[in-house]
Amino acid sequence: MILRPTPSGHFQVVGESYVHGLCDGEAILGPLKDSWKVEAFSDTNGLWWQTFRNASTEEMTGLDPRLGPLPEEWEGIQHEQLGNTVMQLYTSFRKKVTGEISSFDPRLSPTCLDGQGVQVTRFQLV
Repeated sequence: MILRPTPSGHFQVVGESYVHGLCDGEAILGPLKDSWKVEAFSDTNGLWWQTFRNASTEEMTGLDPRLGPLPEEWEGIQHEQLGNTVMQLYTSFRKKVTGEISSFDPRLSPTCLDGQGVQVTRFQLV
């Protein structure tokens, strides 16, 4: 997204953008290690799934290997789905105490990213 600062100190959304090489979280998480590659597949409903494949070991996961372990209060639920003749992996997340299920990776919360040294800036859109 392209954002424009306003005189009030907030930001206005200008629109979408595409920057080659920054499609898979590199701007926040940095590049994947050499052996890891991102693969994206669409299912029969037109939904896209992102998976990670280790070219050395052929390991395939729906969890981004740059993010490290899940916070202790969360667990990943890995799903497999056959779509367009390829096995796709995706992960949802369950909070152990409450049973809450989310498709949002808790390792991408501002608190977790800040703990990994990612500079997180909060701002308000108008």
